[in-house]
Amino acid sequence: PPVGEEPEGIGVDPDTGEVLVANQEDGTLSVLDPETLEQTNRALLGETPIRVVLSPDGRYAFVPNRESNDVSVVDTEFVRDGERRPWEIARVPVGIWPGGTVFGPDGERAFVANNKTNDISVLDVESFEEVERFETQLHPDGIAYLAR
Repeated sequence: PPVGEEPEGIGVDPDTGEVLVANQEDGTLSVLDPETLEQTNRALLGETPIRVVLSPDGRYAFVPNRESNDVSVVDTEFVRDGERRPWEIARVPVGIWPGGTVFGPDGERAFVANNKTNDISVLDVESFEEVERFETQLHPDGIAYLAR
């Protein structure tokens, strides 16, 4: 299906089944109907969005923007003009070249791998702020959350 320029990241809303596509070249998020795959909405994000990761409850999509070094927070239940449509509600500065993103199981924190600063940003999902950052080995990108 047609989406924005240079699609990269894909996520699926657990409640609606909508497909969310991050488009790198034009800095947008396309929303596709799960049955027809037609684009129903589009939101403007940061520079070079590359992943789409939905919170465990499906309320938010976190989209790291590689070139603007931040994470777009998209409210998937935002209502505008009587229509529910995903909308960017915050942009959180993180390290350089953010990529892999994962939520903790309770959905209270998100973790973003910053490839060029060799660290992980810990984001608070309630305040949409970076609350901690810790060092990693060289060039982290893929990330997973494991409970001990």
